[in-house]
Amino acid sequence: MTPTPIEVVSEVIYPIDLVTDGNDLYISEDLGLKVSKFTIATLSTNNYSTSSPPKVFPNPSNKSITIHGLTKKEKYKIYNTIGREMNSGSINNNDKIDIQHLTNGLYFLKFDNGNTIKFIKE
Repeated sequence: MTPTPIEVVSEVIYPIDLVTDGNDLYISEDLGLKVSKFTIATLSTNNYSTSSPPKVFPNPSNKSITIHGLTKKEKYKIYNTIGREMNSGSINNNDKIDIQHLTNGLYFLKFDNGNTIKFIKE
């Protein structure tokens, strides 16, 4: 796969260092006194599902939230807006999570499969 240059580079003169950061490749040159950046396309693909993402209801809620749309038992974590983990566990489709102990505000329900859902505790 050919890297996509951000700046057109006709030749790299005396490369002295190579650094990668995610999909970016940085080449520093001694004589040219410059750094060239290349974005390299990823070879992986995302796993797409034909099913819709899980949903939380009621939202907002003050006692519990119900999760609908899971196809199997999933581990979850609940985070507040500053990233502090507030709760964790495992849940099946149509199960409820008690949120009475949470203070009012916005929260993020994150599943191990990568799905994240925002909900509000009233």
